[in-house]
Amino acid sequence: MGCNSAELREKDVISTKDGRKLGFITDFDIDVSCGKIIAIFVAPFGGCFNFQGPKNEFRIPWEKIECIGEDAILVCPGEWSNGCETCQMSHRKRKSGWFF
Repeated sequence: MGCNSAELREKDVISTKDGRKLGFITDFDIDVSCGKIIAIFVAPFGGCFNFQGPKNEFRIPWEKIECIGEDAILVCPGEWSNGCETCQMSHRKRKSGWFF
């Protein structure tokens, strides 16, 4: 089963720990040298948007994704980042136009 980025963005991101809806995918962190997705960026439902994107967006490593289903993406609980240096670097690159 394959899917594209538009189909992934339509799916709810849900925690397998408590079944809580975490939000929706807003962006992807991609390793351009090999073309693999490293992480997804998720914005909480009802989050505020500004001209640079959603606020309170957090980064979930691809390894934390347990299952991609027809309607939802299940992620295992863990240390998801919203302020680490790697995440901040990715945000700077995305905002400066490095990613498409």
